[in-house]
Amino acid sequence: MRIYDGEKLDTTNFISDKYFEINSCGVQNVSLDFSVTIREKGRVDYHLLFISKGCCEVFYRGESYILQSGDMVVYPPGESQKYIFSPQTTSFFCHFSGNAAHDILNDYGISFGVIRNLQSGAAVYEKFMELIRSKNGDISKNKSNRSFFELLNALSEEISVPKGKDRVGVDAAIDYIHVNYNKHITLDSLASVSGYSKSRFSKLFFNETGSTPIEYINTLRLENARRILLSSRLSIGEIAEACGFGDQLYFCRLFKKKYQSSPSTYRKGFDMSVNSL
Repeated sequence: MRIYDGEKLDTTNFISDKYFEINSCGVQNVSLDFSVTIREKGRVDYHLLFISKGCCEVFYRGESYILQSGDMVVYPPGESQKYIFSPQTTSFFCHFSGNAAHDILNDYGISFGVIRNLQSGAAVYEKFMELIRSKNGDISKNKSNRSFFELLNALSEEISVPKGKDRVGVDAAIDYIHVNYNKHITLDSLASVSGYSKSRFSKLFFNETGSTPIEYINTLRLENARRILLSSRLSIGEIAEACGFGDQLYFCRLFKKKYQSSPSTYRKGFDMSVNSL
């Protein structure tokens, strides 16, 4: 597990007295292990983090959120930051500053905190790539700024596009799962929340999320179990029960399949990593 302490290692964290300035941007690919970034005091600039592929747990104002492909979080200056990338996750980031930065975000309708379910991650992906190429290549600063505004425009359009009826039903089920993940959830209850029959709902859910309802529920339960595992001294059985797994052996089997380690071994490895900081 790789732990990045931003307060010790950040080199592009500064306030600009200009109208607007990009401090840094890039893409991060996490391959076989988890990657944790911690900034207890946040940064002095603004931070936009977009998940292109995979899964990331982010903490924002004391709350934990599981972000998947098409989700993002926007941190204002001074906001504590912590996020944990799961293996096989690709993300894009941009740090920016300037005396008009806040107003610019407002103009594009982009708020702080977690933003879910962008309609088309492909458009945002392409604009992010253009921004990274222009910022890190031999191109003028005006070109980089223009690329950033094009990215904000793409994000704004994605956020403001009305969702189709199918997506609204699936989102209602997803919201229900996030609230009740630690309880017994049936396909009947999810279909009822969505407003569709079980067979229709299952098909729509897979088309919209790329996973079955049970796969989605188990992923959420496992991510929350991992968070509790690393932040508490609860027993493995207590964690399994708290996250909605009625069978500890089943929980351990799923955990090892997803994280290539048993819960107890994973906790021990994390403790050793933290103590080495």
